[in-house]
Amino acid sequence: MRHRARIALPLLLLVAATPAAARPCAAIDADARAGIADRDLPALSRLVDEAARPDAGCTDAWRAALGDDVANAHVDAFFAAVEADGDAAAHLDLLEAGRRFGAPWQLILTLAEVRYERADYDGAAPLYEQAVATLARRAATGSDADLAALPDEAAFREIHARMATAALLASTYETPAVTRGDPASGLYAERYRGFTVAAVPVPVQFEFGTTAFTEKGRRAAEHLAAYLRASHLAAVTLVGHTDTVGGDADNMALSLARAEAVRAFVAAAGYSGRITVEGRGEREPFRGPDDARFAGDAAARDALDRRVELIR
Repeated sequence: MRHRARIALPLLLLVAATPAAARPCAAIDADARAGIADRDLPALSRLVDEAARPDAGCTDAWRAALGDDVANAHVDAFFAAVEADGDAAAHLDLLEAGRRFGAPWQLILTLAEVRYERADYDGAAPLYEQAVATLARRAATGSDADLAALPDEAAFREIHARMATAALLASTYETPAVTRGDPASGLYAERYRGFTVAAVPVPVQFEFGTTAFTEKGRRAAEHLAAYLRASHLAAVTLVGHTDTVGGDADNMALSLARAEAVRAFVAAAGYSGRITVEGRGEREPFRGPDDARFAGDAAARDALDRRVELIR
């Protein structure tokens, strides 16, 4: 008659709680490559957790790269699902789930584009800022392999224009951090490959018919001031624009007064460069890649036209 081995309860608990030794990173890497090829998201999630164990011996850089790869696997799964049924909104959760693992520009930009298409400009604007910051940084400092994987200049122009559109149409403004000497300033990104962003539509909003900032306008003015303080720019021009409500002469005067209000704000906030101001009233409406989208939406058109433009 066989007898079961008796193990003291504390020892039994210790044995049960002791995890198996982690596999080496090379083995995890091989499985991750297979999981990415198969879009096996549950398996990839487990591999990320396995790689995080200290005894796996994975470096921080390798874990970060794995996280970005897994995040992008969620992007691939999203596009495959949308191709199958045409419903991007139904699969937004795939993109949101990918953010647990990393924030590669492909994921953040796709999220921004989906929210933009759904007219969720509050959600799209900060995502565009984040994506553009990463793209500009990669273009400025990346390897040849990085550059080959980035959008071309024409695509970046459209991305930047949609970012500006979303920022103008959003009900609020999230102020990102600005670092001196960093070319990747989101809305204020200065260059991308051979493209120089000379004019930036700043989403400074005002109370109706006045030069008083709204809450969104104040936050946008603070971001502009922070960017100018951190920049190398010795001189800039601020150009005020209005919508078509009111007479031409009144709008010319109002647009100039609003540009003056922004100049006074950024100067008081510490920017010491030379600031020229101009007012162009309703004469230069906003132009972007999606003009047809807003052709029949008077409220959106007015919101896009009411802006102060930074010329560098």
